[in-house]
Amino acid sequence: NGFGPAFSDIMSGIVWLTPDGEPLNDGDPFHCYFDYDAAGNNTVDFGFFDPTATSVRDVKDGDGSWVRVFPNPVSDALTVQSDLDIHQIAVYDVMGRLQRTASPRGASHTMDIASLPDGLYVLKVLSETNQRAHTQRLVKQ
Repeated sequence: NGFGPAFSDIMSGIVWLTPDGEPLNDGDPFHCYFDYDAAGNNTVDFGFFDPTATSVRDVKDGDGSWVRVFPNPVSDALTVQSDLDIHQIAVYDVMGRLQRTASPRGASHTMDIASLPDGLYVLKVLSETNQRAHTQRLVKQ
């Protein structure tokens, strides 16, 4: 439970970690790399939460055109909508390797990404009319 104003120092209370203080049968997943010794504590977590964040995002470009990508995070099917006809949709992994591509005709397209591994991706949407590219981060879970 951190506290402090946004965009400044965020602090948490003191957490005491003691030798042999982490139980090895506390429900951590088997593949958790830090669960094999009792010197860690995987129950300690510190993160940020934005209550105003949504899973649908309209992004307006400089010319007033928009692109909507949802849901994000996504599990199986990703929908891309635009006020312009979509020429191409491409999904890249964080290493820049092309993972999926689609060449829809129209202003809306649903793409099946169920077989992609969970992780962070970059989505690139190219409009047909003015060849404008829109890029956005995408979380697959």
